Amino acid sequence: MKNTVGRPKKGDKKTAISVKLPPYLIEWMDRQPESRPVLIETALCSWYQIPEHVKAPGKEKPGQKS
Repeated sequence: MKNTVGRPKKGDKKTAISVKLPPYLIEWMDRQPESRPVLIETALCSWYQIPEHVKAPGKEKPGQKS
């Protein structure tokens, strides 16, 4: 049995990554009211039409099939 201390880890916790972008994109993102991560997540989800059940696994709306 594994002895753990503290609260359990959340499975849906966001992970930090490093992404290299052209300077003009960074400058544009910095002029926006949203944070860089929010802008990137919104753009990717919109561009690739990522469904809600993929974004939040296990949190499907009632009557929604996966």
